[in-house]
Amino acid sequence: MEDTILNDCPDFGVHYINTTWTSNANLLGTWEAAPNSSIISTIVTAEAAAINTAYGYSLSASDFGTGGLVSWWAAQAYVDYLNTIDYGNSTQWALPTTPDNNSSGGYNQTTSQLGELFYNELGGTAGGSIPTNSLFTNEQAYVYWSGTEYAANPSRAWYFHTTNGYQGSTIKGNQLYAWAVSPGQVSVAVPEPSIAWMLLTGLVGLLGLKRRGHAGYLGALGHLALLGVKGAIAPLRFFGIMTVYEVKERYGALRTLAYLS
Repeated sequence: MEDTILNDCPDFGVHYINTTWTSNANLLGTWEAAPNSSIISTIVTAEAAAINTAYGYSLSASDFGTGGLVSWWAAQAYVDYLNTIDYGNSTQWALPTTPDNNSSGGYNQTTSQLGELFYNELGGTAGGSIPTNSLFTNEQAYVYWSGTEYAANPSRAWYFHTTNGYQGSTIKGNQLYAWAVSPGQVSVAVPEPSIAWMLLTGLVGLLGLKRRGHAGYLGALGHLALLGVKGAIAPLRFFGIMTVYEVKERYGALRTLAYLS
């Protein structure tokens, strides 16, 4: 993942990835649980034709389980729907990727986006569940879809098991969780009232910014965090619902890990 890792900080055990993750690791499940939610029918209506064109598959409500569980095709429909609504001012949402080769299966796989996040960013260990952390909410200790199909058997796709850090492939019709990612920094504009409640569930941006002095304003509905030695975080000041954190690394430089929630 050389194209996404901006800086490797072995002294501090933190990698900074040029990738934005939703801070709610089960955003779809949260939307489903909202009062009078029609998100499943909305996604099916909006995405059925696109899924049929892309994969020759007839998407239906049965591809959606409860609490955010979805088939692989429904997971693809979900992230594409984020693009149609310009969620977080991005139209590049996708499922995390996995290198499609025989060596990608097993534990301690960090070349996939989920594996890199689990092991390198969050400090997960083989056999252990996804670590508790302050950056994400609603992480599910279960299985998450990768957007990468398993070429040796197109009826399967890659997955990552956040209960134990195992990576493998499974039948696309199985229902797993979906965690959306977007390349680079997602810049959130002031939302329309109809989607403001969606944005409140949050975005997380893992950035590779390098600054001296104080952190700048990230954007509306946000928190800006600066991560440093051993992941220690010290609060400095508050701007409404935006929290700013700052920690200095060696040479006095600041490294940022920004998240919106």
